[in-house]
Amino acid sequence: MNFRPLEFYSQAITDAGFLISGLSEPHPPAEWLREVAWWKKNFVRPLFLLISAELRP
Repeated sequence: MNFRPLEFYSQAITDAGFLISGLSEPHPPAEWLREVAWWKKNFVRPLFLLISAELRP
């Protein structure tokens, strides 16, 4: 799996004519991290990045 810096994605979005209007990294509930073995082992960094963007006027 290739990881790219946030700058790469933000530049691609703005180069395509969009403005970034939101950014979040969803996390599992704290309970899952404490009690579910898969999450304990695999959630060493955020797994998802959600970017909201709007076309520039």
